[in-house]
Amino acid sequence: MAQAAVANNSVSNQQLNVAAAAAHWLNLNPTNDCQSTAVTLGSLNAQQANLQQQIAQAEQNFNSQLMMLAQQQQVATEDKILSEQREWINSEAAANELSLVELSAVLEPIIKGCTKDAIANGKSWIMKQTASQRKVDVITQYLLM
Repeated sequence: MAQAAVANNSVSNQQLNVAAAAAHWLNLNPTNDCQSTAVTLGSLNAQQANLQQQIAQAEQNFNSQLMMLAQQQQVATEDKILSEQREWINSEAAANELSLVELSAVLEPIIKGCTKDAIANGKSWIMKQTASQRKVDVITQYLLM
């Protein structure tokens, strides 16, 4: 019986040691730590999803800006070409004594009504102006513009 009491006492000491170790572990690792870890992981996942969404939006905005810049560059290029063409036509018309005001006045009835008389008058005026190849080039460029 004495041995049984000693055995019970030693088991009790083992139980006390295990209980003390468990209490110590619980103090070092509180139970809410698992919850805070879960909350932290959840908030990190939410932040990651939010950042991925922001990155996707930024990429979409960047691509939209690139498209807009390309369109603006295209318009600016076309405007510059048209401006240069007009400048060339004006300078060549002046150098070759060709009145663009008269040419425009001859072409307007053709554009508005497209009648046989308007076309015949326009053709006649243009044929009178084609004394030189330079005048022909100016009239041609004017018509193409």
